[in-house]
Amino acid sequence: MFSSIRNFVYRHRKKFIFTGIFIGGAFVANYYLQKKIRDWQEALAKEYIEKTRRKFLFENTERTCNQTTLSFAIKLQNVITETLNTAAVVNSIKNGHVDKVKAWEELKGLVFTQVALIIYAEVMLAIVVRIQVNVVGAQSYQESDENPVILDELQEKYLSQSLYFLGEGIVKLRKYIESKVKPIMDKVSLKQKLYLKDLQEYFWMIQSALSSDNQDPLKNMADFIFPPLVLDEPNPVLKNWLQDTIDILNSNDVQFLATSCISHGFSVVMDTSSQVFLEKFKELPENTRIKENGPSSSGSANCLLNGASSKSVSKSDCINLNDISIPMAKVIPIVNGLLENCNGPNHLNPWINVIISSDKINTLGANIFEGFCPSS
Repeated sequence: MFSSIRNFVYRHRKKFIFTGIFIGGAFVANYYLQKKIRDWQEALAKEYIEKTRRKFLFENTERTCNQTTLSFAIKLQNVITETLNTAAVVNSIKNGHVDKVKAWEELKGLVFTQVALIIYAEVMLAIVVRIQVNVVGAQSYQESDENPVILDELQEKYLSQSLYFLGEGIVKLRKYIESKVKPIMDKVSLKQKLYLKDLQEYFWMIQSALSSDNQDPLKNMADFIFPPLVLDEPNPVLKNWLQDTIDILNSNDVQFLATSCISHGFSVVMDTSSQVFLEKFKELPENTRIKENGPSSSGSANCLLNGASSKSVSKSDCINLNDISIPMAKVIPIVNGLLENCNGPNHLNPWINVIISSDKINTLGANIFEGFCPSS
């Protein structure tokens, strides 16, 4: 019996060998395949967890950016209001203890300086906060990974460097902007009749005067935001953060972004001014109004109704904003009123929300966060 079995095995030995190899190979292949599938599933799960964690941290970082910007914007407005102190000039005019013409000329320069200063300062503030908070957020992501723990004191010291901007930096920026605004506005008489397009032209001239200068704040943001010897920091980690931040501020992309935000800020001022402009025009006596003959060819879409319903509008009822003008002396309170309405502990001007909600600002934050985060 055993000999017959041995003979059977001997005769079919090649089949048994190939069958054994096939079964063993299939077992090994199945084991290897299952291991690869498990590794792939674990890698996918890990990648998903990492992406979710990174997304959650980035969203928290963006909320922190917005909250920090709004908080600092209030402090910034208070500093600007105290620095320019237009209220003191207004009170002196009301009290009649000064040369009113001279006081009005001074107020004219201060008011337009204040508008430009707030727009420029808050754009610069929004950008540097977006950069710094995202750098810290990315470093926090690294800390919770494999990198060494970075002390909270180091992050706080890094963030505190930009507080210079709320003190000496804003004073420096105010002096520079005022030096550009004053020559432009000194040429405008208090009696000169202004159209809205003229007001827009003056804002454009101010922006052009600043952007064409080598000391343009948008090209030298770090000089206004950080102390002069900020890079003398002995800690190499903090020094690298600060150097990276300054390099980002000096980049062409950030300068282009800041210029775009500045233009948008002046547009918001013009939109707000147009409504008040019309109200002030209606308050003027009929014999002092200057209005072109009827609305312009732009049609009713560009004109506001003067007490008439939209169904019964006629050319006599329609006032086109581009066709009316009021004296510069009446424009000054309009521009100053835009800022006075925003003063107070819980009031912000309308364009700060436009700035922080800008898609370009948010994209800047996302790029910085991803750039400083370790690769997945």
